[in-house]
Amino acid sequence: MTQLRILLLFICLLSLSPLLLATESQQFYIELEQLHSEGRLAFEEASDYPLARQKFQKGLELALNNDEWSGIFHTALGIVYQEWGKFQQAQEHFQTALDIDFETANQIGTLDTIKKVIADFNNLGVVYDNLGERQRALIAYQSVLEIRRQLGDQEGESQVLTNLGVFYLNQGNYQSALEYFSTAMTIQTRLATQSFEPDKRKEYQRQIAENFSNLGISYQSLGDDLLALKYLEQALSLQRELQNKSGEGTVLNNLGNVYNLRQDYQSASCHYQAALEIQRDLEKQQDQAITLANLGDISRKQQDYDKALEYFQQAQSIYQQKPNKRGESAVIVNLGEIYYLKSQEQDQQLLKTAYQTFQRGYQSLQEIRGEDRWRAQSGLANIEVLWKQFPDAIQHYQEALDNLEELRTGIKSDNFRQSFMADDEKLQVYDNYMALLSQRVQHHQKQRDSQATTQMQREAFELFERKQGRMFLEEMGKSVAGSLGRYLLPSELWTKEAQLAKSLSQVTQQLTNELAKGEPDIEHLHVLQTQHIELVKQETELQQQIAIDHPNYSALKYPKPVALDTLQQQVLQKNEAILIYHVRKKATDVWLIGPGHFEMFSLPLTANTLKEQVDKFRETGVDSAKTTDSSKLSESLKNAQKKFINASATLYQTLFPPEIRQRLASVSPQILYIVPTEALYQLPFEALVTDHSEDKPHYLIQDHAVSYLSSASLLKTLREARNIRLKTTSQTSRQPVLVFTNPDYPLCPEPKGETTGEIIMPTQLRRQIYLKGMNMPDGQECFGKLAGTEGEDILKVFGVFEPQPSPFLQKDTEASKTNLLKFNDNDAKPGLDDFQYILFSTHAVVPDPVTPLNQPALILSHKRTTDDGFLTMTDVFGLTMNADLVVLSACNTGRGEAVKGEGVRGLTRAFMYAGTSAVVVTLWSVETQSTEQLSIQLFQELKSTKGELLAKSLQNAKIAMLNDPIHFYPYFWAGVVIFGEGQLGN
Repeated sequence: MTQLRILLLFICLLSLSPLLLATESQQFYIELEQLHSEGRLAFEEASDYPLARQKFQKGLELALNNDEWSGIFHTALGIVYQEWGKFQQAQEHFQTALDIDFETANQIGTLDTIKKVIADFNNLGVVYDNLGERQRALIAYQSVLEIRRQLGDQEGESQVLTNLGVFYLNQGNYQSALEYFSTAMTIQTRLATQSFEPDKRKEYQRQIAENFSNLGISYQSLGDDLLALKYLEQALSLQRELQNKSGEGTVLNNLGNVYNLRQDYQSASCHYQAALEIQRDLEKQQDQAITLANLGDISRKQQDYDKALEYFQQAQSIYQQKPNKRGESAVIVNLGEIYYLKSQEQDQQLLKTAYQTFQRGYQSLQEIRGEDRWRAQSGLANIEVLWKQFPDAIQHYQEALDNLEELRTGIKSDNFRQSFMADDEKLQVYDNYMALLSQRVQHHQKQRDSQATTQMQREAFELFERKQGRMFLEEMGKSVAGSLGRYLLPSELWTKEAQLAKSLSQVTQQLTNELAKGEPDIEHLHVLQTQHIELVKQETELQQQIAIDHPNYSALKYPKPVALDTLQQQVLQKNEAILIYHVRKKATDVWLIGPGHFEMFSLPLTANTLKEQVDKFRETGVDSAKTTDSSKLSESLKNAQKKFINASATLYQTLFPPEIRQRLASVSPQILYIVPTEALYQLPFEALVTDHSEDKPHYLIQDHAVSYLSSASLLKTLREARNIRLKTTSQTSRQPVLVFTNPDYPLCPEPKGETTGEIIMPTQLRRQIYLKGMNMPDGQECFGKLAGTEGEDILKVFGVFEPQPSPFLQKDTEASKTNLLKFNDNDAKPGLDDFQYILFSTHAVVPDPVTPLNQPALILSHKRTTDDGFLTMTDVFGLTMNADLVVLSACNTGRGEAVKGEGVRGLTRAFMYAGTSAVVVTLWSVETQSTEQLSIQLFQELKSTKGELLAKSLQNAKIAMLNDPIHFYPYFWAGVVIFGEGQLGN
């Protein structure tokens, strides 16, 4: 029945005159009431489904010739079977109830009879959803929702909203699911507060508990385990308070899922077993199947495949007796994975069984549009690779990735998109496909099929760009749009977009603060989350409007991975090349790309081998500098130099085998962009020894200026942004340089021989550190004074030094966070966005692990009680710059949180987001004097090259260090690297 027909029925029914039902004996009604009450008590209070069914069935038999009571008992039986997981029986009873109630409504037309018809449609929608009949479910839900709203039935509306949330959750549309659950819970909370009836209030609380659980499931699906735990723990507490054993079992199972996500398999198993015990007591077989499948998943992850197979087969057995297409489809895919894993890629019979199982799972998931389709498609492709059915494997990998992209696109929150994709199982699909493409490249090369070789190499490169650094690319797009949108959009749209972004940022920060509390206010948390969802919805609608009316701006704000032709023809300059290293578990893919050159290489370099070699490089070149006596630093480096040269030369030969060296020599780029992954994030390539046949080693930096990128696509976004800035804003009026140097820190105890500039990095930096500054007992958490004239010397380079206090030089107590934020004020003259170069010569803190309230931070002056002194990553995201280069000379500023598929999230990205083309950062705890010398030399080079050759300027500064009799060791210069744009201009 269509929505229009239902609405017409609703209008017609309101115009009917009510009729009186025939009365029957009072005793007859008393008996029916008693059976219904006993059945309801068994169902709601004891979760005794067999007893509830018995009572309702007896009532149905007694009320056989009474339509009103027959409809009531059919509905009651449908609800019991639905909760029991017996959806076919539930559908039959709900359909019969609908037929009866529909006829009664036609005859009588009272509001109560109309509501019964609406409830029947809603119940059928739930059953259709569980049976995988997606379109019928959606029509039923949407129709019922519209009518309930017209009737002003808020309780009924909240129930339908909850059902729609579950519907969209099952489809993998998490944003819509969150929206519906939050809206439903807002209504239910209001109704519970207003209700004076204890039973009604208890029912609303039960609904609230269910939606707490639903919200937890949604966030767990998005990969936000912290928020998921908050909601699920609240749901568990409320279900226990209500003594709802059935609900308690459901929440325990969902908590097990979160611990499973966190790889805490012991806690997950305990929660699953507790849930299973409750479910068996209540004879809830469908729920048992879900929990058994979850236990199977844990066994699979722990490589106990026999146990996993046993659990999954038990779950499948239940689904075969009690059909549930969605649940059974997921179990079938899991069985396929177990057969595949047990085959060890050699047992052909098991592989055949796995393939057939994946096919069945895929067909079933395709019918219901299940979110796990990518798992079935990936499973089919993995086996097709073994069977050398390469065209089929390529097709299935592409379909799997398209489905993952579709799911990812539906997630509007940046954090949730990141956590959704930072998942080994999802990222493995990219890597497996990459392994196949790499294999096909080598095959076509042997066949001397240059056309097929190039085609596969192109596909492999563009696959890497789809996987790598997508979040950062999207962040940069938003940054560019935020700073330049006023020039590209009509003023009213720009204002509306900016206001929405500001409101969303504020609510996000409030959410972060609430979550950080030991005991968050769950109601306040929900209010904030509801606001967040509504703002995301408004922002999405505005984005859709802008995409239609202003497609060029939309393309800039939401950049897509770069295509090879675009990169070669529109992005790279003649003297540039990009070298990409994609480190996989068992091999490494390398691409060398220039304006007129493109080639892919496959290195037999495993992730573990590479990590060992990088660790050796750092151990001999960096860790050797760790000495308790700074006067012995040079001696320590000298003693380790031979070992370092050997380690560095070995790593160079590993990363640059003869074929790559030959191609690089033929391309001969002045500026070499490097895209690292995995352990290579910690490696300064410029310190690789390319030749040590003579006494003096030759380093890569002597051949190429080097700059680092998270992906090739980032360079395209950076250059598009710069081109727009050149066209829309004045660059000639910018001031040359702003320096924050030598901040005023709390006094430290006398140093005991520590290396100058060595930073103290607390491993657990908590919020109270940010609030209390350095007020720690016995001066344990303090920073040594940074003595030096670096700031003054750099100002002299540009001829802007003045004897009196200068706005270009913020030092001592003036080098504070408060003063920095003053520069960021819209009315500031000069403002932060008026400077071409910005230097922070300070200390820094890079905590491990990184959390929303425990972030990388620059440490500015913080003697003032109103200034905490910590310029955090979040603070930097809020700055507005228009700088060509920002220099962060503190220790470890290039380090941060390594995110799979993304790279390192830290201060580097934050400053680029704030509006700079490039950032100079450090990869280890640097030595103060040499870093100051390098910084001054860098700015001298920038001035001589008119600021266009950023990477070349740093290269020249490093080569100058090589000629220094003291600071020629790589420890002094190699850890300072440039990330982002390597040269400005066309």
